[in-house]
Amino acid sequence: SQSLKAFHYQKFKTKALTVILTDTDIGKPLHDDVDKGKDIWSNKKELAQDNSDNMNMHDRKEHRKTLKAYINDTLKIATMIMAQCNEYVTALIKQQPGYESNRKLAVWVMQSLYELCSGIKGTEHPIKGDVKALRSVFNCKQ
Repeated sequence: SQSLKAFHYQKFKTKALTVILTDTDIGKPLHDDVDKGKDIWSNKKELAQDNSDNMNMHDRKEHRKTLKAYINDTLKIATMIMAQCNEYVTALIKQQPGYESNRKLAVWVMQSLYELCSGIKGTEHPIKGDVKALRSVFNCKQ
């Protein structure tokens, strides 16, 4: 079926979050980012260098190691998500602006899926889409 609905996204997101926690090296940061729809972990700055403190050096090494694992995990999950999509959905995702630079980021792929399933059009202003959604809610009759 070529009809993507919001409940499709919610079901898929729940399963994706479960996979992230079970099949990744450090799933918690990626789980939180995908759940919030925002990549906040990979943008974290490394601690300031302080040569007088060996603990600081250890913390910086740990940060780099965790960041590398996060990047590997996000690539792995983004690839798994794209592999689950049929040709129609894959083609729609590839048409999204920023696909080439963001296709390896699980958060971006999930955000693109969310936009496709919720009917948000990339060509229209986000507020216009919100107004349409609100109008359809107000037009509903019980």
